[in-house]
Amino acid sequence: MAAPMPKARYLAVLALVGIIVFVAALPRFVTVPVPRHHHSFDTAEFLQTGKSRQAVSLPSRWVHDSATGPETAIYRLTFVPGDLPDAPLALFIPVVRQAIEVRLNGHLLHVVPRSSWSSTRSGYAYAASLPRQFLNVAERNDLEIRMIRSDGWLSGYLSRIYISTSSDIRSYQRIADLLIEQWRAMTFALHTVTVMGFITILLFRRHDPVFQWLTLITGWSLAIVLSQSPIVGQLLGDSRLYFLPGVAAVGLMAIGVALALTGRSAPRWLRLSIWIAPLALCLSGLTGLIGLPVAIVAGSAVTIVTYAIAAAILIRDFAMRGGWQGAFLSVPFALSAWFGAHDVLMGLGLNDGVFMLMPYMRTMILVAIAIVLMGRLAESLNKVDEANDVLLQRLAEQEKELNELHERDRQRTEQSVLERERQRLMSDLHDGLSGHLVSIIALAERNEVNGSFISASAREALDDLRLVIQSLDIGDSDLLVALAGWRERLEPRLRRMGVKLEWSMEAIPEITGVTPGNALSVLRILQEAVTNALKHGPATRISIRGMPHDEGAAIIVENDVLEPATAGKGHGVTNMQRRAEKFGAVILLELEERRARLELRLPSRLSNKSARSGCRTVDPA
Repeated sequence: MAAPMPKARYLAVLALVGIIVFVAALPRFVTVPVPRHHHSFDTAEFLQTGKSRQAVSLPSRWVHDSATGPETAIYRLTFVPGDLPDAPLALFIPVVRQAIEVRLNGHLLHVVPRSSWSSTRSGYAYAASLPRQFLNVAERNDLEIRMIRSDGWLSGYLSRIYISTSSDIRSYQRIADLLIEQWRAMTFALHTVTVMGFITILLFRRHDPVFQWLTLITGWSLAIVLSQSPIVGQLLGDSRLYFLPGVAAVGLMAIGVALALTGRSAPRWLRLSIWIAPLALCLSGLTGLIGLPVAIVAGSAVTIVTYAIAAAILIRDFAMRGGWQGAFLSVPFALSAWFGAHDVLMGLGLNDGVFMLMPYMRTMILVAIAIVLMGRLAESLNKVDEANDVLLQRLAEQEKELNELHERDRQRTEQSVLERERQRLMSDLHDGLSGHLVSIIALAERNEVNGSFISASAREALDDLRLVIQSLDIGDSDLLVALAGWRERLEPRLRRMGVKLEWSMEAIPEITGVTPGNALSVLRILQEAVTNALKHGPATRISIRGMPHDEGAAIIVENDVLEPATAGKGHGVTNMQRRAEKFGAVILLELEERRARLELRLPSRLSNKSARSGCRTVDPA
């Protein structure tokens, strides 16, 4: 069971229906204003071919006797002008439907030019200059108005007639031209812009059924209006009337718009009907099966009924769900059905209407559609803004969470780096400084040991500590910097010992991947090579040079020996090999009769994992 309608919405529906009824009844209370005049005509003699003369009151309606063929009727009026102002005169008829020719005492009056959008079928204001030479000032004047209906089914209309000065008529005629004729041109321009806008929107939003139906209904109705425009009228003449039964599709499309706005899909029969119904009516009128007037009336009747159905769908949806867009569009849809019926009955002479009202409803529908479009655009932008706010909020939350994770990860990484560096320093100090300190302590405990031995061991411990400290401030490609620092400490020491140092690192290529640990290992290998040269040579000359090798570099330590060089039995070479494995290097040791040569081959990028490397001893013997 459906939930009862809220009281507020119930009142809103009543207000909506009240607005529709009020606007529908408004034309009954609006009358054509009377211009300032010096003479007016309220009666006339009506003559029609094959019929007797009869007196009629103005305004007068001429109802058709047959639905086809042109017809002509004459309104005759007589008057004595009396006193007239000394100014240019004009004849003015506020409302005329069907074409007319006006003669004064047999002279055809010159018509004041009208807008090209003026339509004799819909109603227009007629004005003509009234030359004084055509007037019999003190005698009877005959005024003859010949009304010509090219399509016999549409009734004619003639309002009261006024004679006034041209200046009094001019301002009134401007207002009449604006409201009756120029209004059509402005509506056509608005219609064209609306269609172009919907086509543009549809190109980027093909999936939206509301825009599909709105584009279809505005485009089709524009084609109908264009077929009845003055330009097409000059090309096709009365043949353009055969397009009018196509108006039936507009009402069917209005049902499609109503269903789309209420969130429902259009049934298959409706999609087929919007093409079949107007085509069938146009062909029936063209072939004479039912006649053009009947086809036009049938097409108009379909439009009236379908507009009423579309309005009912939108009002019901507003009552059930409160959709404001549908409620807003239901007003012009309902009024289109009402005024459409008014225009059909007026055309058939069955009511006393003056003007065709549907052209005004077209403007109202276009404005309502534009407002609905702006409303949907505003709703879409609001949804985008809301979604953007939600995304920004979620992004801020995710960013905060990522920052927290990053901070925790950074702290863990720093702790891990500090721990690894602490372990490395402990290992380096244990391997180097610790051994030297143990030796110093052992030597100090022996009373017979000379102090020079203790001093030498302490110096070695100090050099090793300096190597560790220097390696702490090494960048990714700062191997040459580390080597230069080591040279500054090595050269004075060798000079005091009387050993000549030959140093050349200009040719060595850039080595990357240098870490404090890798740099310290390289320096310790070279330090060990120099120590072995001094200890086992004893060397008087030591050469240290760098050069390219394959895809990396080679550092060569070469020294002279006093006796034939042989491989020692200690752990020096083994330690060098172990250190070289840590960064993917290879050690090559060559021993000759008067020369010892150690080559450290480095890759272009030092690694931090153990690589397959080793040490080869080359004995020339």
